[in-house]
Amino acid sequence: HFIESELLEPEFRSHPDRYWEKRDLTPAGLVACLGVKKTMPELRHHNVLIDMNWESSNEQIFINHEWSPKPIVFIDNPSKTNAKLAPKGMENIVIHVPIAATVEPTDEQLERLMLSVIGRIQEQLGYAFMDDIVVAEFKAHDYYTETFHNFQGSMNGLAPSIAQLSSHRPASQSHKVKNLFYTGPYTNPGSTPATSMANAKALAQRIT
Repeated sequence: HFIESELLEPEFRSHPDRYWEKRDLTPAGLVACLGVKKTMPELRHHNVLIDMNWESSNEQIFINHEWSPKPIVFIDNPSKTNAKLAPKGMENIVIHVPIAATVEPTDEQLERLMLSVIGRIQEQLGYAFMDDIVVAEFKAHDYYTETFHNFQGSMNGLAPSIAQLSSHRPASQSHKVKNLFYTGPYTNPGSTPATSMANAKALAQRIT
């Protein structure tokens, strides 16, 4: 999307702006990278917190593209499997909260959401860790847009909906610029890391 929309002149683009405006995107997200000065034995490397009405939240984020005040929460604790990622007696925690890509939350909304999420995690653990957070870094829409040029802050490109699978996604080769190839979550065959890697390997073999 970035190359087509920002780097190429209109006459060299395979898809006009109106094409991208109609695409269904995977969610953006709020990510918190935390250093906690205590051990949290209840957490595994990968954890998912579903303490809400999943169907309602899923509909708000993935279907209606609305703000969800109580979304699903993904919690990674990489220091569980790699002790080098945190000092002894501490934990490295990464919290990911999905937000519809078309929503543009304010800093106040994001702050309230993260405080709510930490509160929900504490409730599930049965103890508080807010005061034990010694390092905190937060990333949201703007970070992914400015750093990786992700369209509307979407974290994984085009959504893998039926209308956007396989050949219904943009091709790996430009229709208008010779020897210009694309790979990644916006192209055929799909948006997951696995399909993006498969596409990249196939493309590398094709052009070498």
